[in-house]
Amino acid sequence: MDWEKLSIFLNLLVNKLPRPNNGDDLSEGILESVDLEGYRVVAQGTMSISLADENAEIDPIPVSTDVGIPVPELDTLTHILETFHDIWGDCDWTDEDRIRRQVADQTSLAGMKLIKTL
Repeated sequence: MDWEKLSIFLNLLVNKLPRPNNGDDLSEGILESVDLEGYRVVAQGTMSISLADENAEIDPIPVSTDVGIPVPELDTLTHILETFHDIWGDCDWTDEDRIRRQVADQTSLAGMKLIKTL
C-alpha cells in the first residue's frame, strides 16, 4: 500500500517539476559570467605526425540507436572553471602583456566614442 501511495505521489510530482525545453540554450550566459581577459594562449608542446604511406579504409560513423528525448551532457560550471584554471591559470604576466591590454582597451573605447559621435 505504501508503494502505491509513493508511486502516485511521484507521478504527480514529476509533472510539477521544471524541465528544459528542447529549444533552450543551456549554455546561455556562461561566457558573460567568466572573465577570459586575464588569460592568454600558451604553447604547451609541438609534435610531428607521420602517417603510413598505404591505402587505408576508414570505419563508418556508428548510427545512434537512442530512443526518446536526447539528454544533453552537462557539466557543472565549477568543474569547468576548475579545469580551465588548472590548465591556463598559471600564466606569468609581464609588464609588456599588461601594456598591450591597456592599449587595446583604450583603442577600442576611442573607436566606440568616435562611432557614437558620427
